[in-house]
Amino acid sequence: MSKQIFVTGIALFSMFFGGGNLIYPLSVGILSGGSIFLAFMGFLISAIVLPFLGVLTVSLHEGRSEKVFEILGSKLSKVFPIVLLMFWIPLGSAPRCINLVMSSYELYGFNVHKIFFVLLYSFIVYFITIHKTKIIEILGLVMTPIIVTSIFWVLFSCLLSDWRFGDKNLSSLHLFSESVIAGLKTQDFVAAFFFSSVICDLVEKDTVLKDKGRFILLSCGIGVTLLSIVYFIMIFCGAINSSYLENLSGDQLLFGLLNHVGGQKVALSTLFVITFSCLSTSVALTVVISNYICKVTNHFCSFNLVVCLTILASAIPATLGFQVVSNIITPSMEILYPLLLLISLISMIKVCSKKYNALGIYKG
Repeated sequence: MSKQIFVTGIALFSMFFGGGNLIYPLSVGILSGGSIFLAFMGFLISAIVLPFLGVLTVSLHEGRSEKVFEILGSKLSKVFPIVLLMFWIPLGSAPRCINLVMSSYELYGFNVHKIFFVLLYSFIVYFITIHKTKIIEILGLVMTPIIVTSIFWVLFSCLLSDWRFGDKNLSSLHLFSESVIAGLKTQDFVAAFFFSSVICDLVEKDTVLKDKGRFILLSCGIGVTLLSIVYFIMIFCGAINSSYLENLSGDQLLFGLLNHVGGQKVALSTLFVITFSCLSTSVALTVVISNYICKVTNHFCSFNLVVCLTILASAIPATLGFQVVSNIITPSMEILYPLLLLISLISMIKVCSKKYNALGIYKG
């Protein structure tokens, strides 16, 4: 069990640490002007605490995300998750991952044909995803060590460079709010509700879990610890190199930073970081939406067919470019996040009240 918790924890880290997670911590660091801890605390709330709240909510519902939305009624409880998934995956994070990888290869100097690259990337995602029972092992034991090793290698190079903090142009309150908003843009709060269910579904194929909630929480603790460490280092690296990064666009930040600090050799390793991080996230995203659609349609369509349709739906907006995808994400987040937070809090209160009533602790 302890091995499964560890493997699942680092798999969760791999799932969460995708395209946006390689961009937004650096952008927060650039804004910080040396106020790193304040910037980190804002980012921590929205990029780690909120997702953990989502995982906790699902764990209280026996690892089944669909039960969280039952408070919306029979019809809305099916429609709302689909809306979340559509804006989060094929219209948001999935094409963003493709664009980030593609942009990095272009900046390195490769002549990338957009349509060919999108097709090749999509095929790789499909190949990994259809081996559904091996996803935990692939993410936890293969991709994550590569990602973590690469990240710490390239970020350590930044820490050895000259430390030059930029000027703080924002007030403390403004910096904190901007850091919170940047964390929300990772979309990990939405991801938490569905990743938790996928983890339980996949692990249960090999092991009968007596306490799903405890398993999810312990696994999440490992993932949260890894995320916190990496986020803090990335914010710090963004802060000490802000003068070199402030004129770059979001999808150029990581590559620009490492190219400046370590030259072409380090920049090449950055390509591996971005490629494996985004690829692992793309696989997780595809599994999440495919699993859910199969469930709500009572497996009317096969898993492989839904995977194909999902990848196709993600590939089309990816051809439009990173900025177009970002413009889709922002307004949807502003509407859906408050609703999701409200649903989460109400459902948690409802479950806890039932448990207290059952124990005779609370009588309403």
